[in-house]
Amino acid sequence: MRLTPREPEIGPDDGFTEANDLFGYADFGERFASLVGRIDEPLVIVLDGPWGSGKSVFAKQWAGLLRQRGAPVIEFDAFANDFYEDAFVALSAQVYAKAKERLGANQNVVRRYYNNSKKVGKALTPLVLRVGTRLVTLGILSLEDLEAGNEVAREVVKTLGAESGKAIENAISERLRASATHSDQMEAFRETLSELSAALAGEPDENGKRHPLVFIIDELDRCRPPFALSVIERIKHLFSVEGVCFVLVTHLHQLETAVRGAYGAEVDAGTYLQKFYHLPVRLPAPSSDQETRRAKYIQHVWKSLGISFADQFDGGRVMKCFNELADAHDLSLRELRHVMTNVALASGCTGPNHYIIAPILAGLCVMRLKRPELYQRAQVGTLEWQEAYTFLTGSSDVDSSKPDSTIINVDWSIGYWAYCLGADLAPELKDDHRQSTHPHYRTRPAELVGLMCGYIDDFALEEFKKNTT
Repeated sequence: MRLTPREPEIGPDDGFTEANDLFGYADFGERFASLVGRIDEPLVIVLDGPWGSGKSVFAKQWAGLLRQRGAPVIEFDAFANDFYEDAFVALSAQVYAKAKERLGANQNVVRRYYNNSKKVGKALTPLVLRVGTRLVTLGILSLEDLEAGNEVAREVVKTLGAESGKAIENAISERLRASATHSDQMEAFRETLSELSAALAGEPDENGKRHPLVFIIDELDRCRPPFALSVIERIKHLFSVEGVCFVLVTHLHQLETAVRGAYGAEVDAGTYLQKFYHLPVRLPAPSSDQETRRAKYIQHVWKSLGISFADQFDGGRVMKCFNELADAHDLSLRELRHVMTNVALASGCTGPNHYIIAPILAGLCVMRLKRPELYQRAQVGTLEWQEAYTFLTGSSDVDSSKPDSTIINVDWSIGYWAYCLGADLAPELKDDHRQSTHPHYRTRPAELVGLMCGYIDDFALEEFKKNTT
């Protein structure tokens, strides 16, 4: 049994295929690739989309499509690399690895890129004074204090003595003298990077145009804020050169939160970030066939998690109810994965002795994520019919004479909730639900909802088995 689904299998050169394009982004990916292929200038694009919209899967598919078109592509997982203090080392290492792979380490431009990267990396390394290191580390002085030579710094240096003071003075003087050299080194790095991108792209086409090196940076919105900001700042100042296109796959709203966390809540984070990219592109909103896409993804996750109930009919009904609730609540892909973990728990911890009330179980799995306070009431038996109806249908207009009437067209499922929560059902409806549940359960209707919660939360312990035949 698995509790986390596998992502669709996507090879580095697969692109978009019928099997892996669960979210229907192939057409958008083709158009986006054509746009990037026509770019004639340094460009930073933000591919914006909320968490759970399938950005990471799209990025892998799109990278494969670009490779099919002959483009040099680098994929960079920012979250996996945010242990670096400065993003330059991580980014430049990715470029060097791609250059070695495609051109060989002994190519002249590759060697020059490597050497220039080392020089820039050294120049960017914060000044660690041999004598003052412990003071900076312990917080007695900041690096800025030492470099600015302010009153506090002078007093500490005086206390340290002449020898230590001279060492600090020499280190600062050395940094000042190196400033012009560092500027030259950074310019040399940019020039070499531009040459390298042309070499990676190969021969120009019939129009004399080369495809830019496409650097795809994913998971930027999940990084430590200082590292995320280091990435976009280094791109702006060092990597934004002719022949290189950066695509930042992120959720701009979350990135703005990182900016405010770093620079203060009063900062206009949106305006600040606009300095670092040229074009925002929104991952397209689902079209009219979103329900079909969602159902396809549910089937993928269902299979990936190995969800299976002892009674296949029960499993089919749970999936049917789950699809309807996912559409009614417009669950994101990330939310679907979380909710289906609950379904997987229930399926993996129940057996032939456990009868499943599919509408109740499916509804509780969604409720546990979306409205945990209602779920807690369901656990202890205090959930009211009106509350459940409003959650399940999105409507508060309950007609007790027609309890199965619902805006999401799941009459039979709402009927089970009505029966278990004591709604004023018509006699024939009450008899139908009594006959379908009581051959399997030796318990009162009001306890059935809590029993289904037990299948999710308590892993079908023996105390719950005693309620079934």
